[in-house]
Amino acid sequence: MLLHIKRSARFVVLVFATLHSQISLAGRDDAEGSLPFHFTDRPLSAEGLSSVRTAVDSFLDSLPLEEQKSTSDETVVIEELPVSQLADSEAEHQPEVEIELVEEVLPDEEIVLEEDPPFAEDQALENQDNAAVLEETAIEPLEIQEAVNPAVDMILSSTWVNSGESVTLIWNSQAVSQCRASGHWNGSKTTSGTLSTGPIFEDSSYSLTCEGLEGSALAMATVRVRSATLSWSHPAQNSDGSPLLDLSRYRVYIGNKPGSYDKTLELEADLTQVTVDLLPGHYFFAISGFDSSNNESKLSPEVSKTIH
Repeated sequence: MLLHIKRSARFVVLVFATLHSQISLAGRDDAEGSLPFHFTDRPLSAEGLSSVRTAVDSFLDSLPLEEQKSTSDETVVIEELPVSQLADSEAEHQPEVEIELVEEVLPDEEIVLEEDPPFAEDQALENQDNAAVLEETAIEPLEIQEAVNPAVDMILSSTWVNSGESVTLIWNSQAVSQCRASGHWNGSKTTSGTLSTGPIFEDSSYSLTCEGLEGSALAMATVRVRSATLSWSHPAQNSDGSPLLDLSRYRVYIGNKPGSYDKTLELEADLTQVTVDLLPGHYFFAISGFDSSNNESKLSPEVSKTIH
């Protein structure tokens, strides 16, 4: 099939693809010649023919004005194929489509893309903001005060005395509101203080109980007398059963072993008690009586005591 266009200008050869067929446009230099469009070895479908017409019209519109005038009487002759041949051609030749995307940028425009800050920078800024907020709203740590249990201490100026001597009590307490004494002293006491016991003739214990909101506390102290107090009754008769009318004195025996005495005390006949100062140790005691003739009675039953 041939498509002829009359023209007078010189043309370059155009080659383009339209669906199923390749078309070439050839030009001649002579003004009287014709510019044939001919297809290369392939029949053209109906759709292809329509594309050719459109392409030719576009091409002619693009010519300079003087050439467009010279081609105003051009004619297009198109030979159409039978429908059966078109179908065979379409089945035999499948279209090959190639697409290229070209981005058009206007010469006078400058495209500036604003980029968001990198995620790491955003996160760092957010962390700084959070740290600032936390610093501004920091809460002082609470101070938890532990409960103080009641306590009381008591000491003695001496833990031992000779008979008739005294000591000083000293006591202190915490977390208590009141104290009470018991033992060899008594009554309500202040939560801290000092007190003299007065003369002590026997081992004595002192207790102090103090109470507070969290409970009570107890302190105890003991004073030991480094002495032994012996007591007895006057004898009423002699060993033969006659009345004793001339008692003159007593003798106290002291030793560290039973029945063995290394120390004696002579006492008046009118006494019935005596206190003996001793060093720490274990002691044994016995007593006898004398008449006016210096006759000595038998020893009394033996007693003992440990001095601390």
